[in-house]
Amino acid sequence: MKPESELKHLWYGAGQDDAVEGVGLLLFQVYCQGNADAVLKNCREALGIVIEQYKTNWLSEAEWRKKLPDWFVKNCAPEETWEEVEENLIRWRNLSSEEQQREDEEEKWSMMHWISWFEPTDDPFNQRTWFWWDAFIKEPNILMVVVEVVDFPVPLGSLMWLLRASGALKIEEV
Repeated sequence: MKPESELKHLWYGAGQDDAVEGVGLLLFQVYCQGNADAVLKNCREALGIVIEQYKTNWLSEAEWRKKLPDWFVKNCAPEETWEEVEENLIRWRNLSSEEQQREDEEEKWSMMHWISWFEPTDDPFNQRTWFWWDAFIKEPNILMVVVEVVDFPVPLGSLMWLLRASGALKIEEV
């Protein structure tokens, strides 16, 4: 999906004539604390900034810190060294599958780890695999989010972190 199309989908939703370019759509039910409207607003604000950046040069870490909303940057984990990343990966691999899943659902991402999943690249193995398609508030506690996916399996950690950093409590694929 082109950045202009994704921005339109992010702010206004999918139109009747919009055709899915990927392999399909995934629907997520996002549980909130009665603030589904604020969670959606936050998602649009943070993701919109990233998508807008495709039109210009990709930013440095310091520039991203200034450009992204303060609430998002504050919700992110501190940046890690490669040694810390390796240590955490070894520790994670020694957890049971239930513990790994729970940790994945609760882990805070660093700002640059999140940004890295959106960075433009010519490498076909390192390109984005999901794009914002639509979202609507089902009720004050539930936000529904639809993403277009390019291929399966699709890594969705960057979407999950966007939703959780924006205020989501729990996310389920429907």
